[in-house]
Amino acid sequence: MSSQQPPGPSEPTIGGRLREARQAQGMTLDQVARASGLTKGFLSQLERGLSKASVASLRRICGVLGVPVGSVLDDRPRRPIAVAQAQEISFGGTGAVDRLLTPPGFPGFQVIHATVAPGGHSERSGQAVPESAHFVHVLSGTFELTVQGHDHTLSGGESLAFAAVDDYSWRNPSDSVPVTLLWALTPPEF
Repeated sequence: MSSQQPPGPSEPTIGGRLREARQAQGMTLDQVARASGLTKGFLSQLERGLSKASVASLRRICGVLGVPVGSVLDDRPRRPIAVAQAQEISFGGTGAVDRLLTPPGFPGFQVIHATVAPGGHSERSGQAVPESAHFVHVLSGTFELTVQGHDHTLSGGESLAFAAVDDYSWRNPSDSVPVTLLWALTPPEF
């Protein structure tokens, strides 16, 4: 769900951002079509805002252009973002509702507001990206985070930072109280 307002006359659409990225690479529609396995007609319609792309198609196009998918979704903040209206994403885990507070493709970092239901949990989630890091700040409730085999119990107002290459998992140990937290990542994943 996205609460984005329709783009105004000076705000490029997804298609317009794809065209800008393609032109910045010095590529033609034919080249992008061949490399992505999509048709030139579809790409042309997409750039002109006459058709919509699936997430899979966007990933293929962005892969060819060498740009993150988030950068063509919305690369500029337009207004303050309320948690209730923030775009819901799937950051992973069971029993969690994640909302993206920074615009998709925002450079440098990303902030996610998460509400984890009682008993909500993740599997082990290590990533092999040496330059990335995570920061977790608990707003309310109790959150258990296991990083490299070390257990950390965080209560409201407490934080923990760790490298994303570290093996980690998390859970809400309560059987009745949800936990709310902010999760910041760098570089952005969405």
